[in-house]
Amino acid sequence: MKIFILTDEEKIDQGLENTSLSRPIPFSQDWEISMIDVKGKLVHNRKTKALPILAREFPTFSGTITYRTNFQLEKIGVCCLTIERVFDGAVVYLNGQKVDTLIAPPYQLLLESQLRVGQNELVIEVPTTADRQLADATLLLNQFEPMEPIGMIGEVPLFQKE
Repeated sequence: MKIFILTDEEKIDQGLENTSLSRPIPFSQDWEISMIDVKGKLVHNRKTKALPILAREFPTFSGTITYRTNFQLEKIGVCCLTIERVFDGAVVYLNGQKVDTLIAPPYQLLLESQLRVGQNELVIEVPTTADRQLADATLLLNQFEPMEPIGMIGEVPLFQKE
């Protein structure tokens, strides 16, 4: 279980004042991760429970990484989605509707109007920087060093206000 500690100012900024977001909502399936390069080619597709560190397997990948999963809700209520770490930003969709673009920490969203009773689909798109594809360029004369990680790392908990 994760515990989030927010200052009063952060609670107000996130609309969490006087609320409890202690009930975790489990994802009902594994994450489906697909990687499409800048040319539109599917480079990788897999299902996994834990988010892998993709930069180890794909140090020169440049394109968009899409994470997809589902969760069930018995009733509608405010939910808080937190992405522990993301490189270089994330576009969040819920049930086919764009919710927001996150470009800096905290990577946290309140979800309510897009939720529905029953199955909900969460999609998070994470674009990478284009300079990664330069690693194969002969002009660099093998001087390329991998940069920071790509995609999402860590946990992506979803909590519902009780």
